[in-house]
Amino acid sequence: MKRRILLVGVIFLSAFMVTGRAFGYAGIWEELEPLYVKAFAAFEKKNPEVFVKLCARDAVVKYPGGRKMTIKEWSAAVAKNLGPAENLQAGFQLNAVTERDGKAVVVTTQTIEETRFSPRDKKKHRIRTVETVFDTWVKTADGWRLQEMDNTAQDTTVDGKPVRSGGPRTIRVGLIDFDTSHVVEFTKRLNHIDIDQAEWVDGALVVAAFPGDSQIMPERIAGYTEEPKKYGIEIVSKPEDLIGKVDAVMIESQQGSRHLERARPFLERGIPTYVDKPFANSVKDADAMIALAKKHNAPLMSCSSLRYDPVVVDAIAKQAQLGKILSAEVYTSASLHPGNPGMFHYGIHGVEMLYALMGPGCKSVQMTFTPQSEVATGIWPNGQVGAVRGIREGAGGFGLTVHYEKGHFAAEVKGAAFYREMLKQIVKMFAGGAPPIDYSESREIVSFIVAAEKSGKADGTRVPLSR
Repeated sequence: MKRRILLVGVIFLSAFMVTGRAFGYAGIWEELEPLYVKAFAAFEKKNPEVFVKLCARDAVVKYPGGRKMTIKEWSAAVAKNLGPAENLQAGFQLNAVTERDGKAVVVTTQTIEETRFSPRDKKKHRIRTVETVFDTWVKTADGWRLQEMDNTAQDTTVDGKPVRSGGPRTIRVGLIDFDTSHVVEFTKRLNHIDIDQAEWVDGALVVAAFPGDSQIMPERIAGYTEEPKKYGIEIVSKPEDLIGKVDAVMIESQQGSRHLERARPFLERGIPTYVDKPFANSVKDADAMIALAKKHNAPLMSCSSLRYDPVVVDAIAKQAQLGKILSAEVYTSASLHPGNPGMFHYGIHGVEMLYALMGPGCKSVQMTFTPQSEVATGIWPNGQVGAVRGIREGAGGFGLTVHYEKGHFAAEVKGAAFYREMLKQIVKMFAGGAPPIDYSESREIVSFIVAAEKSGKADGTRVPLSR
């Protein structure tokens, strides 16, 4: 705890003074930077009380594991521990800054190195601590006051050897391609910005991004680039510039045919990669990405967030009371776009929901298609049937009907909890967990849609899935 407290005191101040202006947050930093300069000067004189005067009376310091300290408790501990430290070196990476509702929220990855004498072995040791901090400043009648320092994760090494982790490491995430609202929705939830706290997802932080271009919705890119910029996220000039800046990437392009090209440089370097739907527009591309992931031991995941909606999860859980799922019908909005043939564009949401319910193993697909709607019916082993209805006229939306051994269940998907729940799974994989969806299932979903497209063009002839 002592080293952790010292970190908040010294690095929190010195890092901002050195690099805050470089990120260009002129509006906020013109007001905040003088406070950091004043506080840093006080810490050089080992006088944390000057900094305390810049804090709100009810300011708190939070640490991994739920421990909290008042600002007075923190000040006393820092004053006690500043003395023994030698050769302090501090630095940080500024990840995000935003101002809203009279508050400024600053997110950083902070690093401090110090030398300390150990009475246990009578030797001096070099200690290095890295942590992620969310800092909240509130604007009062007396100016900006620090309200909260939230240290979400911390790792410490002594003489280069890991000795403590104060919570899971925060994963630095890079986003690629901005032709979808997902880039904004995911950033809000991961960076805890401009969204209700109930939607926050811990453990990862968007720190850099490449807006790219698009053959699907190029008109969206400019607008969706402004939001990440406002949040202080670094914008790079090409995807490969993210390498070294991030620990994981999210490929967000709506163009399924582009995903192999976008994912390749990251998979080849073993970087955990999430590919937004559709995984690919061909089985060949899907196989290529899976092969790269396996060859380079790079965790890979692709899905629609709808498979993680609480309604779908609840339907799967009902098997405990109603027996196994025998068949299911799903409906989905299903707009079309030539850049993503057939159900690859929007109908894939329904296909993902169906596979979450039925699991892999579909043998063949039959598609009935009209400009207004479509129905793709798959045959699973033992004669089980699963169907996806795509809607292009009238009320759209998402829903399901599931048939079990001992009952039935029908529900409509409402709200957007699926984003939060999917991001939880993605972050677990980014943090070292296994991909939550087997590669064979992701491949089969692509094969299902390819077969459905062939069937629709052949007047509903049943088409086997590619193996």
